[in-house]
Amino acid sequence: METPGDENPVNRVPDGERVLQYRILRPLGKGGMGEVFLAEDTILQRKVALKFLSPDLAPDATARKLLLREARAAAGLDHPYICRIHEIGETDGQQFIAMEYVEGTTIGEMLASGPVALDQALRLVMEIAEALASAHRQGTVHRDLKPANIMVSSSGHVKVMDFGLAKRVTPGQADRAETATLLTQPGMITGTLAYMSPEQLRNDPVDARSDLFALGVIFYEILTATHPFQKGSPLDTASAILKDTPPPIAQYRHDIPPHLEDILRRMLDKDRDKRYSSAREVLDEIAAVRSETQTGSMAPLAHVRALARRPAVVLVLALALLVAAASWWAYRTFYSPQPVLAFRARDWILIADFENQTGDDVFNGSLYTALTVDIEQSKYVNVFPRSRVNETLRRMGRERPQRIDETLAREIAIREGIKGLLACSIARVGDTYSLTARLIDPNSQLTALTEVSRAANKNEVLRALDDLAKRVRKKLGESLSGMAGPNLPLPKATTASLEALKLFAASRFPKPGQREEDLLEEAVKLDPDFALAHADLGVDSYIDGNRPLGEEHFKKALQLLDRLTLKEQLWIRAVVEDWRGNRDGAIGQYES
Repeated sequence: METPGDENPVNRVPDGERVLQYRILRPLGKGGMGEVFLAEDTILQRKVALKFLSPDLAPDATARKLLLREARAAAGLDHPYICRIHEIGETDGQQFIAMEYVEGTTIGEMLASGPVALDQALRLVMEIAEALASAHRQGTVHRDLKPANIMVSSSGHVKVMDFGLAKRVTPGQADRAETATLLTQPGMITGTLAYMSPEQLRNDPVDARSDLFALGVIFYEILTATHPFQKGSPLDTASAILKDTPPPIAQYRHDIPPHLEDILRRMLDKDRDKRYSSAREVLDEIAAVRSETQTGSMAPLAHVRALARRPAVVLVLALALLVAAASWWAYRTFYSPQPVLAFRARDWILIADFENQTGDDVFNGSLYTALTVDIEQSKYVNVFPRSRVNETLRRMGRERPQRIDETLAREIAIREGIKGLLACSIARVGDTYSLTARLIDPNSQLTALTEVSRAANKNEVLRALDDLAKRVRKKLGESLSGMAGPNLPLPKATTASLEALKLFAASRFPKPGQREEDLLEEAVKLDPDFALAHADLGVDSYIDGNRPLGEEHFKKALQLLDRLTLKEQLWIRAVVEDWRGNRDGAIGQYES
């Protein structure tokens, strides 16, 4: 299949007919929204999918305006795993939407061949979750996520379609009437109902967590080729969604890590307050499972159960094979690491500011600063400095925002020809903190690697970040021998105090009404051994004409050099020599 449409094509627009600059080539499908045609954009010379909206979809002018408003919101979504909307138009009284044409197959068609292999299933669901996270950040909820609305392109990546289009939003009675129609009319179950969340069936307000329920249903299907709630009639299916617990995945296959059952159970919880709060949380959880399965830290249950049923002689042979496989995995992992994005030594990488989903502002700025210090210990990659980011923004005619998010960082990376973009986030579930790092190709927007690290509590966040940084460095191509050199743990290289780290980060770009010196002084009160903060305070004191105070801070910073990375040591020595008037010595340190 090569369509973002549905089944039963109806040739309402004749082949060869032109609609504005589009030449209709052939019908692709028909669905609840109308009909979809393959067309050629004669101006831009590209293939597109044209969706013509059915007149009966919006019985009055208000409903049509609401539908177009949703379509315009969807047109603002820009993500590699979301089918792009090029144009919303009208001709001869017919509304249409020009969309990206995707060659591939739907997940629904893929499932006709049976369950999907575990690693591929995890990757597909991660990409769907990433698409949802991007849309939800912009306030767009899909409301009709289902296998027929998710394409797997010829390149193997997903394209989520029909954002904001598949289910119209009309107030009050209109929603209830639509739900009632779906529940009573035969044949309508193949559309929205089978993937509705309990709150949708109850006609309660819908938010992003409804999409997560639908994603849970799809995830279950991808793993089992079986719908967890599908029954013989729409009413029975609706009742199962509201009341039934799906059978465990272990009934269908035996290679599922136990934690994956927990993830699915939470995604499919009837109470949306007990589901994950965001698609980013789902992505982080699945990424952690995938990382563990790829590194072999989770023993496949199928192997364990199969061995338990075999005679002793066969068991010995099987164990020997497992040892051989483990040896090969160790060789591949530790002696021949494969760099992602074809990184070469000293390629540039840009680190975006953390996406803080915890609500705790202590992580704003502090984690970016700490991660930068850690990644800069690598001799394999160069971190694009914030000073050059500011220069780039000035050339772009942009004011520096309080936060360099993933979208802006990507623009900067493309403009500066930077090889990779590192986008990170932190989330909290109970007392546990989850940190995620994604390495993104700025040009294709594809995620080349995802790493996740967890902290049991707030005090362990810097340790978890340190672990995350080391794994990213390894995946970038840095050898274990290179990482075995001088690598200081983050609490030592920076500070063990998150509050002090936050103040230090804020001092780099003070807000109106803040003084850099005040922020730094608060930081060293919290951690008197914060060498970087002492060095900056020394510079500020020299600038203010208070050389004795500056010397006190410089001496303290120099005494703490063993706590710093080599780069920071050289930088502090250069700064001190420069302000003391030894320019030649400063230049020597900078050149080192």
